[in-house]
Amino acid sequence: MTRSSLTLLGLMALVAAPFAVELAAPGTMPQRALLWIGGPGKLLLLVAAAVLAWRNTAAFERGTWARSGWLLLFAGLALYSLGQAGLVINQLTQNQAIFFPSPSDVLFLLAYPAFIAALVAFLKAYGESGFPLGDRTARRALMGVMAVFSAILGMAVLRPVILSGAPDVEKALNAAYTVLDLALLVPTVLLLRITLRFPGGAVWRIWMAILGGFVALCAGDILFAYSTAMGMARLDPLIDVAYVLGYGALALGMAFQRELLV
Repeated sequence: MTRSSLTLLGLMALVAAPFAVELAAPGTMPQRALLWIGGPGKLLLLVAAAVLAWRNTAAFERGTWARSGWLLLFAGLALYSLGQAGLVINQLTQNQAIFFPSPSDVLFLLAYPAFIAALVAFLKAYGESGFPLGDRTARRALMGVMAVFSAILGMAVLRPVILSGAPDVEKALNAAYTVLDLALLVPTVLLLRITLRFPGGAVWRIWMAILGGFVALCAGDILFAYSTAMGMARLDPLIDVAYVLGYGALALGMAFQRELLV
């Protein structure tokens, strides 16, 4: 591993550690320490991921699916970074951890179509380059399984969200995040299926990091929706750990791809 990827790993561990401590022993970490470590730390990971995604974009020819995929990833990460920046400013100036809903939610939600389109573009790039995608029947079966899983998970999360006494705007946002996360998981699982055919190689390392990041991001969103609906504030440190791991893994995936190109 290069210095950049080791630095990202160190930053991810540093940012996640206080929340892990708070999860294991509630009340141990001062709230202000969590704000000043967590917010800026997450923003640094997101900005690093966005910058690296942009640099990866330049390595591919115009008009290719691979370039489109990296460009869309950059767009999604840039939107997420802007949203996180606004969130951090509010958190640090008002000494408050959660701002929901907020203008940042608009940017976060806009990032998801870019992420989904990016993964679809990478699936097309894999197909054009001759990577084994598996037969069409197997892919359809996997999509069917994912559809059933998404429906079950969606009902389990959305039912308490809709039935909660939260304001309608919060319900709508939590529902939108959950639906978009479940939609994002479909191309993620399809790409994971391809990636698992190349264990231990450079392609495996890149995509396990990126796709693992998206899985962690989805887990954070779904946990947040459930915890806010059920009033389970004790899940907050776990949600923060999921987001840190998600942002960090995405940044690592971008760094691994950059290392492969230089």
